[in-house]
Amino acid sequence: MASVQRSERERGQVVAIIAIAMVALLAMTALIVDGGTAFAQQRVTQNGADAASEAGAVVLMQRLAGVVPAKTGDDVDVAVQANAATNGLTTPVQACYTGINGIPLNADGTSNTDCLAAAQVGPGLPIPPCSDCPGGFASGVRVSGSRPFSTFFAGIVGLTGFTASATATAIAGYVNGLAGPVLPVTYPVFATACDGTNHAMTGSTTPWPVGPNNTLTIPLCQDSAGNVGWLDWTPTAGGQPELAGAILGSPSNPTITTPRWYYITATGNVSNVQVQTAMEHWIGTDVILPIFSETCDDTPNNLADPVGQITDCPAGHLGGHGSNNWYFLVGFAAFHLEEVHIQGTNTTECNVYPVFLSGGNGGTSCLVGYFVGPEHAVSLGASVGAGGGSDASTSLVGVQLIR
Repeated sequence: MASVQRSERERGQVVAIIAIAMVALLAMTALIVDGGTAFAQQRVTQNGADAASEAGAVVLMQRLAGVVPAKTGDDVDVAVQANAATNGLTTPVQACYTGINGIPLNADGTSNTDCLAAAQVGPGLPIPPCSDCPGGFASGVRVSGSRPFSTFFAGIVGLTGFTASATATAIAGYVNGLAGPVLPVTYPVFATACDGTNHAMTGSTTPWPVGPNNTLTIPLCQDSAGNVGWLDWTPTAGGQPELAGAILGSPSNPTITTPRWYYITATGNVSNVQVQTAMEHWIGTDVILPIFSETCDDTPNNLADPVGQITDCPAGHLGGHGSNNWYFLVGFAAFHLEEVHIQGTNTTECNVYPVFLSGGNGGTSCLVGYFVGPEHAVSLGASVGAGGGSDASTSLVGVQLIR
């Protein structure tokens, strides 16, 4: 009888041990599965906070670039909250303004270590001043966001859900990584070449190659739609002496936002010693060149709008040609300038390096060099601040995620 009772007690102990082991096993499963879920949710939340802070900084970039009408605190708030909601964060997210160093700012422009106590991004709240920031106002936005998520197995120990939280800071300012000026020379999105009559070939879908191993010729063909063009900073048609001055920074480039229509004072062979000498000043440096996608031979509509449309060109005038045109600028890129030949008699020099359209040539005037590369090129839709801004090396403005 004693042996039977002992056996039953042993069976009972086994059941208890298995039950305890099952709980431990489920807890371990919860740790693996729900821990992995928590990690993934944290990454999603961080991405959302990053995107929301960058959206706010983009508005500050537009304000710095002089977009009309000037951007306000309400514009910053709308951009931050809309982007946060799109990325699944619980809204409204908490956000404050920062200086160019990412440190929160008070309403009077002084520093504050606590974002909650600093100048907030919100409806009706102004962008605070900042004496150390480009433009004299806040340069950045710090966003703190969160999103709840449910657990799969952790509920067995009473944990039915968690909240992932993240903070991100993005700033807007003048780009430091690209030395050199913004030159009043615009080139097409796709590679171009001159035809047998020294006019620009159109309809190209061939991309420009990049990098120092791809030295190339940018041909300056005679007046025709799609040709490389010379921008007039102060339209209309100030002439070649003014163009030479603009190349050297006087007058400085105005605020340029893209995409938008801009006036081209002359295209093709600007056979002028002043212009040649001015361009030669930048040989051996990286210069910033605007990019265009379309031309128009009549004044486009809605020029006061901060964002232009190709359809603003009057009907029947898209793709126009001649010496005075409007070009639709869509962005910027860095070009390392090695040679300048714009006298109209440089057939030999302009055909040493390759062009990238079958049947085309480098013409009789050209620029020689290479596009610095996608890691240094300014993306489409970028903006340029007036003059040199607070950084004399470049007047390009951009956004950077810093923490």
